[in-house]
Amino acid sequence: MRVLRDKDTRDMRPLETLKYSTASLYIMKTKTLLQVTGTLFGIIAVLHLVRALMGIPAVFGTWAVPLWLSWIAVLVAGYLSYASLTAR
Repeated sequence: MRVLRDKDTRDMRPLETLKYSTASLYIMKTKTLLQVTGTLFGIIAVLHLVRALMGIPAVFGTWAVPLWLSWIAVLVAGYLSYASLTAR
């Protein structure tokens, strides 16, 4: 019989009595992280798309960011969003 030690109480419980194993909790956390990451990259892709379509200027210090850079950012952020949301 496999046994899991609880770190807080230091008691020994059979692993079969737990509703979820530690591995399934880790997978659930990874899935949540991928969903959040995919959503954030999706928002970034949409914002870059809006900037590129509307021609909104962006300036950092004295450097004017060219619009073609936003088109590249749309492709990269869009791909990262798609890859994160479809990962298993």
